[in-house]
Amino acid sequence: MRAALTAAPPARRGAPAAISAVGGALLGLPAAAASPAELRAAIGAFDAAAEFPLPALTDKHLQQLIAGEVVRIIDQPADPNAPRRATGLLVSAAPRDAVWVACQDQHFPQSSEVRELRLRFTPPDRAVWYGLVDLPRPFADRHWVVESWNNHALARATSGRAWEHPWKERLEQLPAARDQVLAGKVKGVDVAAFDGAVATPANSGAWVAVALPDGTSLFGYHATTVIGGNVPEALMLRYVHATLEGTLRTIEARAREVIPGHYAAAHAPVIGGDGEGVPAFPR
Repeated sequence: MRAALTAAPPARRGAPAAISAVGGALLGLPAAAASPAELRAAIGAFDAAAEFPLPALTDKHLQQLIAGEVVRIIDQPADPNAPRRATGLLVSAAPRDAVWVACQDQHFPQSSEVRELRLRFTPPDRAVWYGLVDLPRPFADRHWVVESWNNHALARATSGRAWEHPWKERLEQLPAARDQVLAGKVKGVDVAAFDGAVATPANSGAWVAVALPDGTSLFGYHATTVIGGNVPEALMLRYVHATLEGTLRTIEARAREVIPGHYAAAHAPVIGGDGEGVPAFPR
Protein backbone atom coordinates (compact mmCIF):
# COMPACT_ATOMS: atom_id res chain seq x y z
CA MET A 1 0.00 0.00 0.00
CA ARG A 2 1.37 3.42 -0.84
CA ALA A 3 -0.72 5.24 1.72
CA ALA A 4 0.76 5.37 5.18
CA LEU A 5 -0.07 6.12 8.80
CA THR A 6 3.04 8.28 9.06
CA ALA A 7 5.62 9.63 6.68
CA ALA A 8 7.96 6.67 7.29
CA PRO A 9 10.02 5.24 10.13
CA PRO A 10 12.90 7.54 11.09
CA ALA A 11 15.53 4.92 10.23
CA ARG A 12 14.92 5.57 6.53
CA ARG A 13 17.38 8.26 5.54
CA GLY A 14 18.32 9.37 2.05
CA ALA A 15 21.38 10.59 0.20
CA PRO A 16 22.27 14.29 0.56
CA ALA A 17 21.13 16.76 -2.05
CA ALA A 18 24.75 17.46 -3.02
CA ILE A 19 24.79 14.35 -5.20
CA SER A 20 21.74 15.42 -7.20
CA ALA A 21 23.84 16.81 -10.03
CA VAL A 22 25.77 13.53 -10.32
CA GLY A 23 22.53 11.54 -10.30
CA GLY A 24 21.10 13.85 -12.95
CA ALA A 25 24.13 13.28 -15.15
CA LEU A 26 23.78 9.50 -14.77
CA LEU A 27 20.19 9.76 -15.93
CA GLY A 28 21.05 12.12 -18.77
CA LEU A 29 19.11 14.93 -17.12
CA PRO A 30 19.87 18.61 -16.63
CA ALA A 31 21.32 19.39 -13.19
CA ALA A 32 19.65 22.83 -13.01
CA ALA A 33 16.27 23.20 -11.40
CA ALA A 34 13.24 24.95 -12.86
CA SER A 35 12.80 28.69 -12.38
CA PRO A 36 10.56 30.13 -9.63
CA ALA A 37 7.99 31.10 -12.25
CA GLU A 38 7.95 27.58 -13.69
CA LEU A 39 7.57 26.06 -10.24
CA ARG A 40 4.73 28.38 -9.33
CA ALA A 41 2.94 27.66 -12.61
CA ALA A 42 3.33 23.90 -12.12
CA ILE A 43 2.01 24.08 -8.56
CA GLY A 44 -0.90 26.26 -9.65
CA ALA A 45 -1.89 23.76 -12.35
CA PHE A 46 -1.64 20.94 -9.81
CA ASP A 47 -3.77 22.74 -7.23
CA ALA A 48 -6.51 23.51 -9.75
CA ALA A 49 -7.45 19.83 -10.12
CA ALA A 50 -5.85 18.06 -7.14
CA GLU A 51 -7.82 16.12 -4.55
CA PHE A 52 -5.67 17.88 -1.96
CA PRO A 53 -4.14 21.20 -3.11
CA LEU A 54 -0.71 21.94 -1.72
CA PRO A 55 -0.17 24.58 0.98
CA ALA A 56 0.67 28.08 -0.22
CA LEU A 57 4.38 28.46 -0.98
CA THR A 58 6.24 31.72 -0.46
CA ASP A 59 8.99 33.04 -2.73
CA LYS A 60 11.45 31.85 -0.08
CA HIS A 61 10.02 28.34 -0.31
CA LEU A 62 10.52 28.35 -4.08
CA GLN A 63 14.13 29.47 -3.71
CA GLN A 64 14.72 26.71 -1.15
CA LEU A 65 13.36 24.13 -3.58
CA ILE A 66 15.61 25.41 -6.36
CA ALA A 67 18.59 25.25 -3.98
CA GLY A 68 17.93 21.54 -3.40
CA GLU A 69 16.38 21.86 0.05
CA VAL A 70 13.36 19.96 1.35
CA VAL A 71 10.56 22.40 2.16
CA ARG A 72 8.46 21.30 5.15
CA ILE A 73 5.22 23.04 6.04
CA ILE A 74 2.58 22.47 8.72
CA ASP A 75 -0.83 23.83 7.78
CA GLN A 76 -2.60 26.19 10.14
CA PRO A 77 -6.32 25.63 9.41
CA ALA A 78 -8.86 28.33 10.18
CA ASP A 79 -10.64 25.96 12.56
CA PRO A 80 -8.29 25.48 15.53
CA ASN A 81 -9.91 22.10 16.23
CA ALA A 82 -9.31 20.76 12.72
CA PRO A 83 -6.47 18.27 12.18
CA ARG A 84 -3.30 19.84 10.79
CA ARG A 85 -1.34 18.60 7.81
CA ALA A 86 2.42 18.10 7.42
CA THR A 87 3.78 18.55 3.87
CA GLY A 88 7.23 17.95 2.41
CA LEU A 89 8.39 18.94 -1.08
CA LEU A 90 11.63 18.81 -3.05
CA VAL A 91 12.85 19.28 -6.60
CA SER A 92 14.63 16.25 -8.01
CA ALA A 93 16.99 15.86 -10.97
CA ALA A 94 15.21 12.56 -11.63
CA PRO A 95 12.27 12.62 -14.05
CA ARG A 96 8.73 12.51 -12.76
CA ASP A 97 8.26 8.87 -13.83
CA ALA A 98 11.30 7.76 -11.81
CA VAL A 99 10.21 9.43 -8.57
CA TRP A 100 6.69 8.06 -9.05
CA VAL A 101 7.93 4.49 -9.47
CA ALA A 102 10.30 4.97 -6.52
CA CYS A 103 7.39 5.69 -4.17
CA GLN A 104 4.82 3.33 -5.73
CA ASP A 105 6.78 0.16 -6.57
CA GLN A 106 5.67 -2.59 -4.19
CA HIS A 107 9.25 -3.94 -4.12
CA PHE A 108 10.08 -1.04 -1.77
CA PRO A 109 7.70 -1.15 1.22
CA GLN A 110 7.25 2.11 3.09
CA SER A 111 7.30 0.58 6.56
CA SER A 112 8.18 -2.84 7.96
CA GLU A 113 6.16 -2.09 11.12
CA VAL A 114 2.82 -1.97 9.31
CA ARG A 115 0.82 -5.13 8.74
CA GLU A 116 -1.67 -4.70 5.97
CA LEU A 117 -4.12 -6.34 3.60
CA ARG A 118 -5.78 -5.09 0.46
CA LEU A 119 -9.51 -5.52 1.07
CA ARG A 120 -10.72 -4.47 -2.35
CA PHE A 121 -9.18 -3.54 -5.70
CA THR A 122 -10.80 -1.74 -8.61
CA PRO A 123 -8.55 -1.66 -11.70
CA PRO A 124 -6.43 0.05 -12.62
CA ASP A 125 -5.40 1.70 -9.36
CA ARG A 126 -8.17 2.16 -6.75
CA ALA A 127 -7.90 0.05 -3.61
CA VAL A 128 -9.14 -0.22 -0.04
CA TRP A 129 -6.48 -1.22 2.49
CA TYR A 130 -6.51 -2.32 6.11
CA GLY A 131 -3.42 -1.57 8.16
CA LEU A 132 -2.26 -2.08 11.74
CA VAL A 133 0.90 -0.76 13.37
CA ASP A 134 2.25 -2.35 16.54
CA LEU A 135 3.14 0.49 18.94
CA PRO A 136 5.43 0.03 21.94
CA ARG A 137 3.84 -0.26 25.36
CA PRO A 138 2.10 1.42 27.07
CA PHE A 139 0.45 2.62 23.86
CA ALA A 140 -2.32 0.60 22.22
CA ASP A 141 -1.81 -0.49 18.62
CA ARG A 142 -3.40 1.66 15.94
CA HIS A 143 -5.31 0.48 12.89
CA TRP A 144 -7.20 2.01 10.02
CA VAL A 145 -8.86 1.46 6.67
CA VAL A 146 -8.08 3.83 3.82
CA GLU A 147 -9.08 4.07 0.19
CA SER A 148 -6.30 5.08 -2.21
CA TRP A 149 -6.37 5.90 -5.90
CA ASN A 150 -4.64 7.86 -8.65
CA ASN A 151 -6.19 11.17 -9.66
CA HIS A 152 -6.78 10.62 -13.39
CA ALA A 153 -8.70 13.89 -13.73
CA LEU A 154 -5.63 15.82 -12.56
CA ALA A 155 -3.44 14.03 -15.11
CA ARG A 156 -5.88 14.93 -17.89
CA ALA A 157 -6.21 18.54 -16.74
CA THR A 158 -2.42 19.02 -16.82
CA SER A 159 -1.78 17.16 -20.10
CA GLY A 160 -0.18 14.34 -18.14
CA ARG A 161 2.36 16.49 -16.28
CA ALA A 162 0.96 16.29 -12.72
CA TRP A 163 0.24 13.04 -10.88
CA GLU A 164 -1.34 12.55 -7.46
CA HIS A 165 -1.92 9.42 -5.37
CA PRO A 166 -4.33 10.43 -2.58
CA TRP A 167 -5.91 8.41 0.20
CA LYS A 168 -8.74 8.97 2.66
CA GLU A 169 -9.93 7.25 5.82
CA ARG A 170 -12.73 4.68 5.38
CA LEU A 171 -13.51 3.60 8.94
CA GLU A 172 -16.89 2.19 7.87
CA GLN A 173 -14.90 -0.65 6.31
CA LEU A 174 -13.44 -1.82 9.64
CA PRO A 175 -16.06 -4.62 10.06
CA ALA A 176 -15.02 -6.04 6.67
CA ALA A 177 -11.41 -5.87 7.82
CA ARG A 178 -12.27 -7.76 11.01
CA ASP A 179 -13.85 -10.53 8.91
CA GLN A 180 -10.54 -10.88 7.06
CA VAL A 181 -8.62 -11.01 10.34
CA LEU A 182 -10.99 -13.75 11.58
CA ALA A 183 -10.24 -15.67 8.38
CA GLY A 184 -6.49 -15.41 9.04
CA LYS A 185 -5.86 -13.20 6.02
CA VAL A 186 -3.81 -10.50 7.79
CA LYS A 187 -0.41 -11.95 8.61
CA GLY A 188 0.64 -11.27 12.20
CA VAL A 189 -2.77 -9.90 13.28
CA ASP A 190 -5.29 -11.93 15.26
CA VAL A 191 -8.74 -10.96 16.51
CA ALA A 192 -7.40 -9.99 19.94
CA ALA A 193 -4.94 -7.57 18.32
CA PHE A 194 -7.67 -6.16 16.08
CA ASP A 195 -10.13 -5.66 18.94
CA GLY A 196 -7.47 -4.08 21.14
CA ALA A 197 -6.32 -1.58 18.54
CA VAL A 198 -7.47 2.05 18.41
CA ALA A 199 -8.86 3.29 15.09
CA THR A 200 -7.17 6.43 13.77
CA PRO A 201 -9.80 9.21 13.63
CA ALA A 202 -7.98 11.05 10.80
CA ASN A 203 -5.71 9.57 8.16
CA SER A 204 -5.47 11.20 4.74
CA GLY A 205 -2.79 12.48 2.42
CA ALA A 206 -1.15 12.05 -0.96
CA TRP A 207 2.03 11.45 -2.91
CA VAL A 208 2.71 14.19 -5.49
CA ALA A 209 4.90 14.03 -8.59
CA VAL A 210 4.95 16.80 -11.22
CA ALA A 211 7.05 16.94 -14.39
CA LEU A 212 8.85 20.30 -14.74
CA PRO A 213 9.77 21.91 -18.10
CA ASP A 214 13.50 21.17 -17.85
CA GLY A 215 13.09 17.42 -17.23
CA THR A 216 13.36 17.65 -13.45
CA SER A 217 10.42 16.98 -11.14
CA LEU A 218 8.60 18.32 -8.11
CA PHE A 219 8.11 15.48 -5.64
CA GLY A 220 6.21 15.56 -2.39
CA TYR A 221 4.22 13.90 0.34
CA HIS A 222 1.65 15.18 2.81
CA ALA A 223 -0.30 13.58 5.62
CA THR A 224 -3.08 14.61 7.97
CA THR A 225 -2.81 12.12 10.80
CA VAL A 226 -4.55 11.92 14.16
CA ILE A 227 -3.96 8.59 15.87
CA GLY A 228 -6.29 9.14 18.81
CA GLY A 229 -6.16 7.49 22.22
CA ASN A 230 -3.59 8.91 24.64
CA VAL A 231 -1.13 10.08 21.96
CA PRO A 232 -1.48 13.87 21.48
CA GLU A 233 -2.02 15.12 17.94
CA ALA A 234 0.81 17.65 18.36
CA LEU A 235 3.27 14.86 19.19
CA MET A 236 2.24 12.86 16.13
CA LEU A 237 2.45 15.94 13.92
CA ARG A 238 5.96 16.73 15.15
CA TYR A 239 7.03 13.17 14.39
CA VAL A 240 5.67 13.28 10.83
CA HIS A 241 7.25 16.70 10.27
CA ALA A 242 10.62 15.47 11.58
CA THR A 243 10.69 12.40 9.35
CA LEU A 244 9.56 14.10 6.13
CA GLU A 245 13.03 15.03 4.91
CA GLY A 246 14.49 11.57 5.46
CA THR A 247 11.52 9.95 3.74
CA LEU A 248 11.71 12.17 0.67
CA ARG A 249 15.51 11.99 0.44
CA THR A 250 15.42 8.19 0.56
CA ILE A 251 12.84 7.92 -2.21
CA GLU A 252 14.46 10.63 -4.33
CA ALA A 253 17.86 8.89 -4.10
CA ARG A 254 16.17 5.62 -5.11
CA ALA A 255 14.66 7.37 -8.13
CA ARG A 256 18.10 8.46 -9.33
CA GLU A 257 20.25 5.53 -8.31
CA VAL A 258 18.03 2.41 -8.35
CA ILE A 259 14.94 2.83 -10.49
CA PRO A 260 16.68 3.29 -13.91
CA GLY A 261 18.20 -0.19 -13.54
CA HIS A 262 15.46 -1.84 -11.48
CA TYR A 263 12.41 -0.73 -13.46
CA ALA A 264 13.34 -2.43 -16.72
CA ALA A 265 11.31 -4.24 -19.38
CA ALA A 266 10.92 -7.41 -17.29
CA HIS A 267 9.36 -5.48 -14.38
CA ALA A 268 5.58 -5.60 -14.00
CA PRO A 269 4.17 -2.18 -14.92
CA VAL A 270 3.68 0.34 -12.12
CA ILE A 271 0.47 2.27 -12.76
CA GLY A 272 1.04 5.98 -13.27
CA GLY A 273 -1.09 8.87 -12.11
CA ASP A 274 -2.94 8.74 -15.42
CA GLY A 275 -4.06 5.11 -14.91
CA GLU A 276 -1.61 3.77 -17.50
CA GLY A 277 1.52 1.70 -16.98
CA VAL A 278 4.69 3.79 -16.57
CA PRO A 279 7.08 2.95 -19.48
CA ALA A 280 10.17 1.00 -18.44
CA PHE A 281 13.73 2.33 -18.41
CA PRO A 282 15.97 2.91 -20.31
CA ARG A 283 14.22 5.18 -22.76
